[in-house]
Amino acid sequence: MTEYRLARPQEEADVLDFINMVFSMHSQPHDFAALLPKVYAHPGFARYHYVAVEDGHIRGTVALLPLTLRVEENCALKAGYIGSVAVHPYSRGAGHMKALMRMALTDAEAQGYDLLALGGRRQRYAYFGFEKGGQRLTFSLNSDNVRHAMADVDEDAVRIREVTDAQDTVLEDVWQLSRRQMLTCERDRERLLDIFHSWHNALYVLEDARQDGTFLGYLNASGDQICELALLDERRLAETLKAWMRGRAKAGITVPMYQRVRASYLKSIAENYTVTDAHMLRVINWRHTLETLLTFKSGYQPLCDGRFVFEVEDGGRYLIQVRDHEVVVRDTQEAPALCFTQQRAAEFFFSPYSALMEASPMLKSFLPAPFEIPSADAF
Repeated sequence: MTEYRLARPQEEADVLDFINMVFSMHSQPHDFAALLPKVYAHPGFARYHYVAVEDGHIRGTVALLPLTLRVEENCALKAGYIGSVAVHPYSRGAGHMKALMRMALTDAEAQGYDLLALGGRRQRYAYFGFEKGGQRLTFSLNSDNVRHAMADVDEDAVRIREVTDAQDTVLEDVWQLSRRQMLTCERDRERLLDIFHSWHNALYVLEDARQDGTFLGYLNASGDQICELALLDERRLAETLKAWMRGRAKAGITVPMYQRVRASYLKSIAENYTVTDAHMLRVINWRHTLETLLTFKSGYQPLCDGRFVFEVEDGGRYLIQVRDHEVVVRDTQEAPALCFTQQRAAEFFFSPYSALMEASPMLKSFLPAPFEIPSADAF
């Protein structure tokens, strides 16, 4: 008989051994304590893991990592990131993944989560109401771009230093700046370096080479690719990028869609850029999620006044109303203009593809709703 439940503290070593084994058999060798030290290098991670247990042995896992997604200063969404979905190769087809995913979703709804995200195969997770969503804008830079478009930029004005010591005092500056970003996850100060080291990424601080190493900001990178860049003064962007490109033939930088000034500059110098979806999403609380994110969007892009009623299958019926830059989303009994499945609603409101859909000018101004979880906070 299979028991489906949360893992117990004394099972943490078994959970870690299990996911290492399953993922290593599926692809290249995995060491989750090194891949995700923010979770697996510290005791206490059992509480995030749902397990299928047969005769005392783990046969499946699904983890749900809670996140607080802060939207500017005074708003937040209760989010969760699903990961470590693993089934023993000898137990595939037994229904363990379905049972554990349903358990995680039921608990997320009961605990008041606003939305869930994950990274994985589209059709595999569509069965649970997830769909591609969120937006990610990535620019590609090469040495020709630097030589021609950044010739007058002083690459020696910014010094870039990797941070590898959890006791480095500069981490306090990094943490404080991280908290001031427009759309970011709350991060545990004590695990900050582990968070930035997720998936073998590296953390670098930016220092003013002219003023005795004054702190300018930080960047989180995967190889040559900048995943997150935070600056105290956006005017130091060009110097930072040129310093990063020193010795590199090419590199890239991911920019949130709402960072309009940064994106405009990068578009003027980069070789090319791509717009892609960021995650698989399943919204649980449509009212709070859309009101929060559309209010955020209205702060950097005008939204057309108007009202729109929609219904989500097994998710409620809602009115979105915009008047004089104020966004209100509430439950309604009015007839919906559009009815969606969970997946179709996520695509409609959050996918980059929504910009290509036929819609009224009012809806065009709403879509897509801004959303991205920084890679350092992914699971």
